[in-house]
Amino acid sequence: MSFIIDAPKYGQEVLTRRTAFNNRVEALTKTMPTWDESPSPAEYRKWRAEGTNGFDAPVLDPMAFIVGIPSRYGTHTVSVRCISPPSASKGVFLHFHGAVSVEYRLAPEHPYPAGAEDCLSAALYCLSDEGTSRFQGPLRVIGGDSAGAYLTLWTTLRLREQGVDVKEKITSLILNYGVYDLGLTPSVRAHERSILLSKVHMQTFIDATFPPGTIPAHTLRSPEYSPLYANLACLPPAFFMVGTEDPLLDDSLFLASRYYAAGNMTHLRIEAAAPHAFTIMPAGELRDHGVQAITGFLNSQVHL
Repeated sequence: MSFIIDAPKYGQEVLTRRTAFNNRVEALTKTMPTWDESPSPAEYRKWRAEGTNGFDAPVLDPMAFIVGIPSRYGTHTVSVRCISPPSASKGVFLHFHGAVSVEYRLAPEHPYPAGAEDCLSAALYCLSDEGTSRFQGPLRVIGGDSAGAYLTLWTTLRLREQGVDVKEKITSLILNYGVYDLGLTPSVRAHERSILLSKVHMQTFIDATFPPGTIPAHTLRSPEYSPLYANLACLPPAFFMVGTEDPLLDDSLFLASRYYAAGNMTHLRIEAAAPHAFTIMPAGELRDHGVQAITGFLNSQVHL
């Protein structure tokens, strides 16, 4: 068991370039429509999917295909977008981020626990004999970005509750700039900027997913909702990554510390002057460094 804190030091030229990138993203963020200001959340998602109203159209992999998985928590089907490797499969990386991989139901139309249960359904299917055969390999890694990192840990904890030996079954978790304290950590509360994600955005997302009318705010720090306060024993090796300009910085710092204290192998990557979601933005060397760090961790754990 080890706790690796990986915080590369960069020269002033790199930091200046990253600061300029953050300023551009912040200026753009202020001009972009938000889902709660659009005619409807569905219309907002349509803009993003079609690349209209200021959004760039997503680039789709022509080799990807959709698999429908029966929900364990309803009669609906959970769609999973599959991207096959160019060579023989070495296992499944179950990735969580709405409409990117597991197309879990989204708030506010589908508040908690709808989306989380869809992710759990997908994980249970991947662990089944049918799932292993259909995806041509066993489930080895679960990971996600932002809300997807939250869902990764939530799903892993629920698998453990259901008797799955997650430390044996799952090789590693990838937890990129996640939210783990729904009561808001100090870095969120003190954050004044809006580089893609702001303090106001965070509270809006939380209220949409965990409606105050049905889930009182004073309960949000219970282990059921906030993984930071959960029992973290007997979990797989985990890779945490976050940037110093991310309002969710403390979420990763705090959770990584508790994760290690619970007896788990922990790797914490801290990127200087990096904003939220920097690995999925056109951030040049910043994005490349983040992706390389993830790949390096996976290579050490999964032997890709």
